[in-house]
Order: sequence, then C-alpha cells, then structure tokens
Amino acid sequence: MGARTTKALLAGAAAVALVAGASIPAQAADKTIGFSPISWHIDAMVGISHGFEGIGASMGLKTALAPDPNFDSATAKKNIESWITNKTVDGFWSITPGVPSTLKSTLQLAQREDVVAVVNGVPADYGFVGLQRGVSFAKIDYEKEGRELGTATGKCLVAKGKSTGSIIMGVSPAGTIGKKEMESAFKAAFKKAAPSAKIAREVSFKGDQAAQQTTARTALQAVPNASGLVTWTDEGSLGSVAAVKSAGKTKSVVCLVGAGGGPQALAAVTAKKLYAVIALDFGADIAQTVAELKRLIADPNALGKQLTTPVKVYLK
Repeated sequence: MGARTTKALLAGAAAVALVAGASIPAQAADKTIGFSPISWHIDAMVGISHGFEGIGASMGLKTALAPDPNFDSATAKKNIESWITNKTVDGFWSITPGVPSTLKSTLQLAQREDVVAVVNGVPADYGFVGLQRGVSFAKIDYEKEGRELGTATGKCLVAKGKSTGSIIMGVSPAGTIGKKEMESAFKAAFKKAAPSAKIAREVSFKGDQAAQQTTARTALQAVPNASGLVTWTDEGSLGSVAAVKSAGKTKSVVCLVGAGGGPQALAAVTAKKLYAVIALDFGADIAQTVAELKRLIADPNALGKQLTTPVKVYLK
C-alpha cells in the first residue's frame, strides 16, 4: 500500500478510533496487541498492518506483527500460540487463512491464558456455539459482497452488448469462510442482472497474484470465448487483468470484476482495467477491531461481540 493510501486510511480510521476509544477503560492502555494476516504477500494485508499500528498507537497500545503464515492456517496457529505461551501479546487479531476451525484449540488456549482475540467469521466457523468469553468475531457480509459482484458482472455484460455471453467464475478453495454464501448470492444476482448469460466454467483461485494470474490464464485458454472473469480477491482481480492482457484478450474479455479493495485494485478500476471492485472498508474495520481488543483486554472475562465489516462498491 502506497504512502498516500496508508495516510488516507489512517486519517479516516483514526477519526473512528478516537470516538470508539473515548469510552474505553484506561486500565487497558499500555498493552500489546498482535496482527496475524492471511499472508504478507498480499498488499492489502501490509496496508492493514500499518493502519493497525497507527490506530493502536492512537489508543495507547503497543503492536506486534506475526511472521508470514503464507496462506496456511496451521502456520498461523503456530505463530499465534507462540505469542500466547511466550506472553508476547495481551490480545490479537487474526485474519485466518485456510480452514478457521484449525484455530479452535488456539482460541481455547488464549481464553485459559486471558489473552483476548478478534478473528474473522462467526463462532460456528471455529467450532463454537454462540459468542465466547474474551473472543469477538468479525463477519464480512458475504451475501452482500456476492450479490454486488453478481449484479455488477451482469450489468457489465448487458452494457457491453454481451448479454448472451459467458463468464469464468472464480470460486474460493473449499473450507474458505463465506464461500457458500458469497457464491450462491453471486449466482442469483448474476442471473437476475443478465438472464441470458451463462457461467461457462468455475475455477478455484488461491495464492498470491502470480499464482492467480496463472490460474486465470489457464481458464481463459479453456474458455476462449469468455466475455468476463470474476474473482474474489485483489490478487485474483489483478492477476486476471494481467492474464487477459498477456493473452491478447483485452477486446473480447470486456468484464473483469473482483472483490478486495486494495489500492492497486481501486487504481485498476479508475484506469478502466477492472469494471468493478467490491471493496471492504479496511479503515473502519481496523478501527472497530482495535477498539474491541482494547475493550476485551480491560476485562478478558467479558463476552465477545459479533462485528461486521463494511462493504463498498467501486465502478469505473
């Protein structure tokens, strides 16, 4: 994430943090919170870490960053448990890669050690029933995200005179949080927006931008008449842009739509390389997460909350 984007994120998120932090108990100050990403190979995760550090400092908290889990939930588990057993952090935020239930015993260890947490998803994703002591969950509105993706893709095909065309639909790897909700909502909205269009192929996208570019290129070779390609992350969005360009299909694949919201993806929308990006409001999400960690640190026995990450739509 570039310096200008990071400053903008911090400015917007700090305003929310100051309001949220005004009523936070003072005894939670001077504690350490940690951030564990999906992978440090994702630009948005790096940008979030800068926001996390800045907001944490504004609320009197020290911060720590986990080693790269590199898209692997078992590695994320090992990193976080090292924090807990070594008493490195008083609380942590994990945007969990892979299968979230891998972290159930990690969260139980954290509860025993009075280390608090915010993790993505809902309690059931981690094998819990209901809200938990000292643990909050942050859910993306996957149905809304999928619905907006499907609507934007269908509208793009209609606007480009490809209302009877076909698309390649990227899907998330099995076990990914929100996979079913997001993909089902996408298909329903896409059908509504472009009733005569078809999904020619579903392809699993994962890994960094280079890996997803390779996946997109292979999918385009398999469906040479595709008019559109949909992916679920910035890495997929940017990888598909590069794949379409390298395959010389910039005139035929007219609808590229993705989710995420990092600065490079938003710049691609401005440059008309992507038709739309369904973005997560990272600034607001960081602010509410840091505030929630501080609240729980003040009372590790407090019941956690179910948070929701805001979603925005960017169209070219």
